[in-house]
Amino acid sequence: VVGGTSFERWFKKCSKDEQDLLCFSKEDLVRQNASEFDVSLFPDHLENNGIQFPLSYQFDPATETDGVTISVPVNAVRQLTAGKLEMLVPGLLREKCIQLIKNLPRTLRRNFVPVPDIVDRMLPRIELSTLPLLETLAHELKRQTTCVVPIDAWNFELLEKHLRFNIQVIDDHGKVIEQGRDLLSVVDKVEHLIQEASAE
Repeated sequence: VVGGTSFERWFKKCSKDEQDLLCFSKEDLVRQNASEFDVSLFPDHLENNGIQFPLSYQFDPATETDGVTISVPVNAVRQLTAGKLEMLVPGLLREKCIQLIKNLPRTLRRNFVPVPDIVDRMLPRIELSTLPLLETLAHELKRQTTCVVPIDAWNFELLEKHLRFNIQVIDDHGKVIEQGRDLLSVVDKVEHLIQEASAE
């Protein structure tokens, strides 16, 4: 089967019992034990510098808000720290670490194969670390393999967008003023509004 036409041709030759094997009920497709899902992996807020910022989730790769959005009042945007945002949320941290390592130059990347296994061994220590993610990753990779990863070898720009927070700056009425995936860029764009809010 290589397409719709060849599937139809193949399907017509199947017996009724064979055709029925391709039919699924809603119950077949829904996880039987929904309690297996750990909601703590996808929290509804992120605490940074004593402030709780609300988080929202969206799965839609075609939109700017794909992944996790953090809503930040304009007068609190300077309270966000890049190090805290790098860790994302627990439910996406493993995937983010895997992709960061896979995006390393090949000369470095070949030291960390298979990447998912390496990440699984490091993940408990990464989750407990209070250091920035890249620093922690580099330290743990060196501990696991003795290979040193220079800081300039990492590339956040190559990450799929759902593995970086969408930072949404909002005004006093909840209206979105600015949004983006890079904290410094977002802060720079709303700098004049921060100054105005501080002056009031």
